Amino acid sequence: MRTSLSALLILMVFAGMTFNGCGRGSGVSSKVTAFSVGGTVTGLNGTVVLVLNGFEQEQITSNGAYSFTATIADGAAYEVTVLDHPTSQTISLTNASGTISGGDVSNIDVAFADMSWVHPSDLSDDISPDGGSANNPRVAMGDNGDAVVV
Repeated sequence: MRTSLSALLILMVFAGMTFNGCGRGSGVSSKVTAFSVGGTVTGLNGTVVLVLNGFEQEQITSNGAYSFTATIADGAAYEVTVLDHPTSQTISLTNASGTISGGDVSNIDVAFADMSWVHPSDLSDDISPDGGSANNPRVAMGDNGDAVVV
């Protein structure tokens, strides 16, 4: 029995040395560093769905800071796009793409603004939907709010 125990001990020491050379304890780290991606939403009245790198969706319903659940590896590219947003608002993305560089990304700003519509009282008012001049209009609004091609 003593010989078996010695052989087992030698085998365990040999196995430990062999596996140590495979990255464990050899100074090579197998840990991947990943960072969060997010920013700030302002002016939102409703719900927006943002997409990170074409797959990770984040539904946001309030103004303030946001962050995607998924993290991105250091040195990898990121891109934020809009899948859906309130149709009554315009949207502007700032810093929507880049490369992770050793830290979290928190400056992807998503700004909303309400669309303003001016309803002309008459087709001859020559007012565009944004309130500006409609020189040579191709579409106007009728008294009932319907679009009229002119």
